[in-house]
Amino acid sequence: MSALVAVLMAVRAPGQVPPAPARSSDRPDILLITLDSLANAHLSAIGHRRPTTPTIDRLAAAGTFFTHTVASSNYTTPTLATLMTGLHPWRHKALQLKSQPVSDAVAGGLPARLHAGGYVLRAVSTNPYGGPHKNGFGPWFETVAADRLRWLTGCSDWLSRYLPRACAATEIGVIDPLAARINLLLDWLGAWEPGRHLDPRLAFTAAAQLWVKPTGGRPKFLWVHVVPPHDPYVAPAPFLGRFDGSPGARTIPDSRPLFHFSFSAEGPARQQLLEARYDESIAATDADLAAFVETLERDGQLSNAVVILSSDHGESFSHDYGGHGGPMLHEPLIRIPLIFAGLGIPVGNRISTPVEQADVPATIIALAGLNVPSEWDGRSLLTLIRAGGGAWKPTLSMNLESSSRFGTPIAGSVARTEGRWKLVHYWGLPNKPGVRDLRTSLFDLETDPGERADLSAANPARAAGMRARIEQALAAAWPN
Repeated sequence: MSALVAVLMAVRAPGQVPPAPARSSDRPDILLITLDSLANAHLSAIGHRRPTTPTIDRLAAAGTFFTHTVASSNYTTPTLATLMTGLHPWRHKALQLKSQPVSDAVAGGLPARLHAGGYVLRAVSTNPYGGPHKNGFGPWFETVAADRLRWLTGCSDWLSRYLPRACAATEIGVIDPLAARINLLLDWLGAWEPGRHLDPRLAFTAAAQLWVKPTGGRPKFLWVHVVPPHDPYVAPAPFLGRFDGSPGARTIPDSRPLFHFSFSAEGPARQQLLEARYDESIAATDADLAAFVETLERDGQLSNAVVILSSDHGESFSHDYGGHGGPMLHEPLIRIPLIFAGLGIPVGNRISTPVEQADVPATIIALAGLNVPSEWDGRSLLTLIRAGGGAWKPTLSMNLESSSRFGTPIAGSVARTEGRWKLVHYWGLPNKPGVRDLRTSLFDLETDPGERADLSAANPARAAGMRARIEQALAAAWPN
C-alpha cells in the first residue's frame, strides 16, 4: 500500500475529511492522472473478475469514487479537449484525431484560467496525440515533457510547439504514412522491447521530477497522461501471461485488436485472449502507478494536494466491436473511472450519481478557488463530493469524426443519459453487414446494463423527447 493511501485510510470513517496541513496558501496543489483507454468496468473495485487494479482500488477507498462517469467521446482527441476546455466536443470542435479545439475554447479553457489564477502548470504525456502543444494548450504550461515514446510521428509535441498545425497537416502529406510503415517494420523486427515502448515509467519518472520542482510558493497543477493500457496490450514481465498463459498475443504487432466491427472476425477465443492481455496491461500500469504515488508522498510531497485519477475513454470487447473510436457508444467505450483523493476530500465515498467528463475541469477550477465559467458545460462536483451524492443531470457522449467541425454535422452518433435511461442517436452512418443496425436506440441501464434490448418502441414518448433534445443541441452547436 502506498504511503499516501495509508495516510488517507487512517481516517476510518466514510465521509470524514483529512485535516488540512499548515501552509501559507489555502489552495491545493492538483495532480491529474489520466490513463489512456481505461474502462471503468475493468477495475477490480467495480467487481471485475480479475485483480487488475489494487492501487486504484485503494485510492478509490481513500477518497471519493464516482462510479458512473461518462466520457465525452470514445477516443483521445475529443475527450482530452473536453478535460482541458470544459466543453462537449460539438462545442470545442476537436472532432478528428489530429485536430485541436477552436481558438475560443482554448483561450477560455482550464490551462488559461489556472495560469491566470496563479497556478504553475506542468504536463507529461506519452501519447503523441495527447500533448498540450499538439492540442493548443502549450502556452500556459511552464514545462511539458512529451514525446517520451520510441515512436516516429508527425504529431510530436515538440514539432507542434513550433508548427501548431503540423499534426493536422500530416493528414494530406506523406510524413505520417511513411512514419507508420517505419514503426511497423521496427515492431516486426523486434526493435522495441515487448511492452516497454509504452512503459508508464517514461511518464511517471518525468512527472515525479516535475512535481518536486520549485514553484516560488505558487500552487501547482501537474497533468500526467499515460498511454497504457491502450493497445498494443502486451505487458512487460512479470505481468505478461498472468491472466492467460497461452502463447498468443505476446508481441506488439500480435496484441492489437481488429478495431470496430472487424473485431467479430477475431473469434471468441482470440477476443477473450485480447481481453486478458488488456487486463494484464492494466495490472502492469497499476503497479507503476503505485511506485509513482509512493515516490511523490515521501517527505510530505502530497500533503497539500488533491489527486484526481481518470481516463480519456474506455475500451470495447463486447457487441462484436473492438478497441475504441468509431460510431458505437456502448458503456464499455464511454464509462470511465473518476477518483478524487487528498486534501479536503471525504474518505470512503462511492457516488453512483451520473456525472460526466466535462465536470472534471469545472471541479478543478473550484478546487483552485476560482469561479466555474458559466459558459462551460460541466459543473463542479464538490457539492456532490461533500454530500456523498446528489441529483443527476443529463450526460453526453458523442463521436462526430465523420462530420466537419465547421460544416453541417452530416453523420455521427450521440449518447444522452437521463438517470437510468440512455438514448444513442445515429444519423448519416451506413449500417454494417453482420452487426446490429445502427439505428437510434433507447436502453434502461438499470435493468439492461449490457444494452441488449432497444426499448424505444415500448417508450416512444421518452425516446422522441431525448432525441429532440440531442437534435436541439446539435443545431445550437452548428448554427446556420
